Amino acid sequence: MLLVGVYIVGDYGLAHDQRTQYRIGHYTVDYVLGERKNLLRNDFRYYGAAFELFLQTGERLLGLTDEHYVYLSRYVLSHCF
Repeated sequence: MLLVGVYIVGDYGLAHDQRTQYRIGHYTVDYVLGERKNLLRNDFRYYGAAFELFLQTGERLLGLTDEHYVYLSRYVLSHCF
């Protein structure tokens, strides 16, 4: 199943909550690094963000900025996990 999931990555579309999950991770990393305080002003500030923090850190380490590749990398990392 792992190989099938990686093979079909090009066919992957956005899940209904993918953008919200991305924002949770993005705001959490910004807050942890002391860059911004957006996390404190959002409705989802109480959501658990441990996995999103992991995904966001991976994106930053890989230097991904193109939205297409960001969401594909999130899919692959989540699937492999």
